[in-house]
Amino acid sequence: MQLEKGSKTPLKASKPEAKLPEVDEGSFYSLASGFLEATKVLENTPPVRLGYQSVIYYLLGHGAELYLKSYLCAHGLGVQELKSIGHDLKRLISESEYRGLSGIGNFQALKNISTQYHRKTLEYRELKSKTYPDIRQLMAEVEVLNAKTFPNLRWKEDQTNGYPKT
Repeated sequence: MQLEKGSKTPLKASKPEAKLPEVDEGSFYSLASGFLEATKVLENTPPVRLGYQSVIYYLLGHGAELYLKSYLCAHGLGVQELKSIGHDLKRLISESEYRGLSGIGNFQALKNISTQYHRKTLEYRELKSKTYPDIRQLMAEVEVLNAKTFPNLRWKEDQTNGYPKT
């Protein structure tokens, strides 16, 4: 809650807070696909003055999170359950595996980057060294999530190049 300037009294909301819209597996899937595509673009772009390895890992982590949420949504979890899991990739993987998802190497690269992703250390530069999983393995695991999530979409018959028709 914000305080009025020079006051200790909270501002009064002029409108009631808007509820977040319900999302479906298609929304999560299309966003995840965008993060995966952005990763591929960066991976194929020569580095500039500052490297962007952390950015690539973040994009892959976020894409994986959204693919997993798409899978879980398609398997009956609602927005509140997904919010309670948050950004915890290990828990998302565990919940998805419980509902039948299988992958290459049990998603070991995603599990290895889970703590850094969850703690948001990929979003901030630190002066200490970090250990990352192999980028090719991580990319392959996110591609598996893409492939295994798509067949579960209820709106897949309305797809055009991976995105809903408008």
